[in-house]
Amino acid sequence: MPKKMSDEVVEAILTRIKSHCQRHNTETFRIIFHGGEPMLTGMDFYEKFVQKADNIFDGSGINLRYSLQTNGLLLNDEWCNLFARLNISFGISLDGTAEANDKYRVDHQGKGTHSRAVKGLKVAQASEALQKLGRSPGILSVINTGIDPIEIYEHYKELNVKRISFLFPDNTYDDPPHELANGDLSINREQTPF
Repeated sequence: MPKKMSDEVVEAILTRIKSHCQRHNTETFRIIFHGGEPMLTGMDFYEKFVQKADNIFDGSGINLRYSLQTNGLLLNDEWCNLFARLNISFGISLDGTAEANDKYRVDHQGKGTHSRAVKGLKVAQASEALQKLGRSPGILSVINTGIDPIEIYEHYKELNVKRISFLFPDNTYDDPPHELANGDLSINREQTPF
């Protein structure tokens, strides 16, 4: 599969979204760029995408909203300016302290990403273009039950994070939480708060 959507695929997706919105009287539709690292597609992709969407949705009365989920490693002033200009809100994936984050969020060399993600967060927080829009990136944080939640909370406060979405880790019976990987999937009802 190609690493990036072709212009033809972008046009087909946007045309389908418009048709869906018209059929269901949807006035606002959110497009979220994520999966892998969406910033690897390059700035030109987003310029073209939004321009194509503007052309297809012109006069339709449908309001498109854009969001992006990034690991923050590539964030710089140029990206922040682009996101502000194209009205793309974004969040940074960060799972708390360096200990918590770097346990599972590593690069292709196996190195933890915490320090680089925090650097990207600080660039975004200091961005004049984003500040003019009253925007600050939020954090998407996967819960690690082996780390003290107060420690994670205090870390986010130190980083001056204003919005956090906590996610449960993706687990199934066949792929249990790491703490239960020994095969004991029984639930201790006395320790369960619900």
